Amino acid sequence: MPTIEISFKDLKSLVGKNLSLKEFSQLLEYLKAEVDRREGDKLFISLEDTNRPDLWCVEGIARMIRKLIGKPTKKYLAKPSGLTVVVNQNLRNIRPYAACAVVKGIKITDDILESIIQYQEKLAENYGRKRSKVGLGVYDFDKVKGRIIEYKGVKPTAKFIPLGFEEEMTISEMLKKHPKGEQYGKLLEGKKVYPAFIDKSGEILSIPPITNSNNTGKVTTKTRNLFIEATGTDRDAVVHALNLFAMALAERGGKVYSVRIKYNAETIVTPNFKPTKFSIKPSYIDTLLGLGLTTPELKKLLKKMDYNIVKATPGSDLIVLEIPFYRKDIMHAVDVVEDVAISYGYNNIEPLEPEIATPGKLLDETKQNNLIREIMIGMQLQEVLNFTLTSKDVLFDKMNRNGKTLEVLNPISSNYSNVRDSLLPLVMKFLETNKTVEFPQKVFELGPVVLPDKKSYNKAKQENHLCAVISHSRATFTEIKSVLETLMKHLEVKVKLRHIKHPSFIDGRCGEIIVNRKAIGVIGEIHPQVLENFNLENPVVAFEINVDELW
Repeated sequence: MPTIEISFKDLKSLVGKNLSLKEFSQLLEYLKAEVDRREGDKLFISLEDTNRPDLWCVEGIARMIRKLIGKPTKKYLAKPSGLTVVVNQNLRNIRPYAACAVVKGIKITDDILESIIQYQEKLAENYGRKRSKVGLGVYDFDKVKGRIIEYKGVKPTAKFIPLGFEEEMTISEMLKKHPKGEQYGKLLEGKKVYPAFIDKSGEILSIPPITNSNNTGKVTTKTRNLFIEATGTDRDAVVHALNLFAMALAERGGKVYSVRIKYNAETIVTPNFKPTKFSIKPSYIDTLLGLGLTTPELKKLLKKMDYNIVKATPGSDLIVLEIPFYRKDIMHAVDVVEDVAISYGYNNIEPLEPEIATPGKLLDETKQNNLIREIMIGMQLQEVLNFTLTSKDVLFDKMNRNGKTLEVLNPISSNYSNVRDSLLPLVMKFLETNKTVEFPQKVFELGPVVLPDKKSYNKAKQENHLCAVISHSRATFTEIKSVLETLMKHLEVKVKLRHIKHPSFIDGRCGEIIVNRKAIGVIGEIHPQVLENFNLENPVVAFEINVDELW
């Protein structure tokens, strides 16, 4: 989940009200966010909803809070700038899409500059999948020459002065010497030409998504007019990121001007602040929530969550809404219903006892899982519950392993782009998040994982896994083996261990868990490289088994 750092003083200035921290924290609940910690004027905000990149900045949070407390919000307009960006076809298979805007009259302070840089990085790293899908650039517009900018591929021998440097160098040299070149150079690895923005004078403005030039790409508190761009491999994502970035600058008082993006066969204009229309039936909302809301009540609740009501006739079973351009997370009517529930307040919904004659009972699978939970808790392990969606980085890179997993087709965030095929990576991530908590740490998770399966009708297979992890300064293989054996003894299951090599575990301290002559899991001491990947200092021992194979 994204965590952003904001100035509380800056936030109150943007909201236009002297909020207390308690008031602010209560309003954050509407945004699925909370104050993680406070350091003087700095607030660290954890955002649970990764589908709302418009909230990954102080400007976005302030905009929604103004809406929640009934203060007026800005209307976003973009007048033509007269600027055209021509996209060359030689980038077709490299980084083919661009979106741009001009923002004038913005007064940049140190706080604003810090906020701009943070939002730029959050969008590029999370929404933009570490700049591979989308990257953003900011320039001093007054230093850009001409009314036509080219976005095209240039040879590695082309020269410019990269941001933060004083000497001219080739792009190839920049990729080796510049910190961003070392970090993101692999995105352009093996390409015959590299993307570049070039103004009328022939000066290279930047090499997306690596770095800007030191001349036009250096923004300071003296800069008043900005040229901003987004480039990437996904056109919709590029345009959306540019829209969000331009909106944040508009919240700072900047006047936004649009830019014509000329491709070979078409021309588009960015940014695009137009809302989309969405129809929903009040009866559908009532079916899910059961609140019996009238049309005026619905209008009030929807307006609070920043929907514009286009048509809402009392007694009619249809409401037509305008969804703001930044709400790409609204894909189904149930998303609107969720916002109605949030606006109404979950704590205000009174529970009703269902009027049914049929008695319910637990499934055998649920009884078995509950028994395992009781045994694990009896051994003083604490249960944790992680999301089933995560990233390849957590599943594979940090665990030193390879593999394939199911991927979300168009994820809003790379942090939640893959369905987990194992519980252990998520529990390791849990330890990383809680490394400041008292040791020893003994936790377990019991839940589903999903594996690719070509033989299945939906190409996927779900299994129930149990993962147990212990971490402290003296954690050993013997300790976690004792937990496994105690569990199996209570379940009356005979278990054997067989030595194997596993990239996530220390060689010689790792075993395969065998039940009824079948491998059902793995146990061992976590490899030091994996501990380093998760920023963990104490040893970790763990096991993970497929509990479906126990019965």
